[in-house]
Amino acid sequence: LEYYKDDNIIIEESINNHFTYYKSPKKDHGYDNWIPPQQLVQTTFNDFLSLVDQAEKNGPIITNTSLQYFTISAEEGLHIPWLRKALPMFTNKESLFIVDPKGFKGINCRFGMKGIVSTAHYDSGRNFVAMIRGRKRYVLLPPSECLNLPLFPPGHPSARHSNTDWSDPNILLTHLNLYSSKALEVIVSSGEFLYIPAYWFHYIISQDASIQCNARSGDSKKGKSDIEKCGFFSTKKESSNHNKHNKHRK
Repeated sequence: LEYYKDDNIIIEESINNHFTYYKSPKKDHGYDNWIPPQQLVQTTFNDFLSLVDQAEKNGPIITNTSLQYFTISAEEGLHIPWLRKALPMFTNKESLFIVDPKGFKGINCRFGMKGIVSTAHYDSGRNFVAMIRGRKRYVLLPPSECLNLPLFPPGHPSARHSNTDWSDPNILLTHLNLYSSKALEVIVSSGEFLYIPAYWFHYIISQDASIQCNARSGDSKKGKSDIEKCGFFSTKKESSNHNKHNKHRK
């Protein structure tokens, strides 16, 4: 925290308490009217912390509350001496935490408010998460559940992420396959680590103001075939089949 002080930073601000990763769409992909789920806002780090503290004191967070998120990218984290010193297990050397040093890209860190929800999604890399402050609830599903989950399709700005609000219990009435999906959950607290295997879906709810850092170390063949059945990493024909499957089960 001392590192940033009054520095200007760019944060993400949501229109509600949900955050979804996205890439700006290409012009020829048919998403001309797409609106990003978050907007980028410039502020100072101290002002951001003041808002984080205020959200912590406000009690329960409701879904239409605008929240903010600050991220240190893996590339940036790779070149911050104090961060590498604080997390010596996240380095380009093979260990329990870094399975494939060649796939190590750096250290991501996320500073977030209480009540933030990260939309369910999968990542292709092995992921080790360190909780520095606060608590987060993780709901985890294996890649084999891919066909049961309503996802944005390949090519969408938020591809591989859920296209439904899992915090709304009514979605279970329209997505019966999601209701029957196999999942497990865990609350990760300050000082604890969580390993998320490649291609595992994870849905995250911040229980408190939190600081979480993580490092990825290459992908894995295990689970990839299940993701391919959903149309990812595969042909347009298979992608179309995935979209038809989702359409029929709604």
